[in-house]
Amino acid sequence: MSTILEQAQLVSRHNDWTNANYYLQQLLSENVTQSELTIILELALTILIKGDFQQRWDVAKIIPKLGIVVIDPLITILDDEQQEIEARWFAGKILANFSQPEVIICVVNLLITTEVEELREMAAMTLAGLDQKAIAPLATLLSYSQFRYLVTRALAQIPLPEVIEPLLGVVTDADVKVRTIAIEALASFRAPQITPILFNALTDLATSVRKEAVIGLSRRVDLVEEKQLIDCLQPLLEDISLEVSQQTAIALSKCTHPQGATALFTTLQSPHTPIALQLTIIQSLAWQETETSLSFLQQSLSFLEPKAVKEIIIVLARMQKTAIQAQAAKILLEFAQSNPPLLADIPIKQTLAHSLGQLNLTATIPTLAKLANDQDAGVRLHALNAIKKINQ
Repeated sequence: MSTILEQAQLVSRHNDWTNANYYLQQLLSENVTQSELTIILELALTILIKGDFQQRWDVAKIIPKLGIVVIDPLITILDDEQQEIEARWFAGKILANFSQPEVIICVVNLLITTEVEELREMAAMTLAGLDQKAIAPLATLLSYSQFRYLVTRALAQIPLPEVIEPLLGVVTDADVKVRTIAIEALASFRAPQITPILFNALTDLATSVRKEAVIGLSRRVDLVEEKQLIDCLQPLLEDISLEVSQQTAIALSKCTHPQGATALFTTLQSPHTPIALQLTIIQSLAWQETETSLSFLQQSLSFLEPKAVKEIIIVLARMQKTAIQAQAAKILLEFAQSNPPLLADIPIKQTLAHSLGQLNLTATIPTLAKLANDQDAGVRLHALNAIKKINQ
C-alpha cells in the first residue's frame, strides 16, 4: 500500500480531515490499485460526512476525479435525510459533474420531495449544470406550480435553444419572478418567435418584466424594424418606474433612426422628467453620436437645470467621431460665447474648461484663454491645464 495512503489513514483515525485531504490530493497524481481506490473513496466520503465546511469544500474537489464509482455512494448520501444538510448539499454539488441517468433521476426526485430550501436550490442548479440531458425532466416539472420558480431558474442557466420552448410556456405565469426569469433568459436567444413575446412583455404589470423586455429588445435593433421598435419603446420613457424609463433611454440610444433621438428629446423637454432620467437621456443622446442627437443636446443647454447642463458639457467631450467632435466643440464654444446666466455657475465653468481640453482642438484656445483669466482659481487651473494639453 502507498505510504501516502497509509498517512492519510493514520491522520483520519485522529479525525484530522484537513491533513487527510492533503494526502488524498497527493494520491491523485499517483497510479493506484483498485483496492487503494476503494480506500481513497471511503476516506473521501468520510470527510464529506464528518468534516467542517472548508474540509468538505476541499474534498468536493477531489471526489469527482475518482470517476463514476463515486455516483452511487453520493446518491446514497444525498437521499439520506439523517445526514447533515450541508453534507447532502455537497453531495449534490459533486453529482453535477456527472450526467448519468441515475444522477438526473435522483436530483429531480430531490427537487420534488425535499422541503429544505437549500437543497431545492442546489438541485435546480445541479440540473442546470447537466445541460441538455436535464432539459426534458426539468420541462416536465414546470407543470407543478410549487417547483416552477426553481425549475425556470435552472432552465435559464442552460444556454441551449432546447430551453426556448419550455420557457415560452411560462412567460405569462402568475408568479412575477417566473415571468422575469423567463423573459430575461429568452432575450439571450435570437429565435424569431421570441421578439413578439418581448413586445408583449412591455405592457406587463410587473416592473421587473418590463425592464427585462426592454433590455431584450435593445439587443434586437438589427432584427426589428427600427420605427416599430421606437414606437413600442417610446411610451416606456414615461413609465412609472424610473428604472424602466432609464433602461428604455439606453435601448433607444442604440437606434440610428432619427425618431429615436426625437423620442428622447421629447421626454427631456418635459417638465415632469426627473433629473435622474434627464441624465440618462443626455448620455443616450451622446452615445448616438449623430448630428441630430447633438443638435438636441445643444437645444437642451437653454432650458435644463445646472446639473443636467453640466452633464451635457461632459458628454460632448467624449465624442469619438472626428466630424462629431468638431460639432461638439462648436456647440460648447457657442455656449461659452453666448454668456448665458449658467456661466456664473463655477462648477459649470470648470467643467466647460475641462471638456474643451478633452476635445483637444486648437479652435477652443481663445475661449480657454478667457477662462484662464476667470476670478475663480479652480476655473483658471482647469483652463490652463486644457491649454497645456492642446499645445502638447
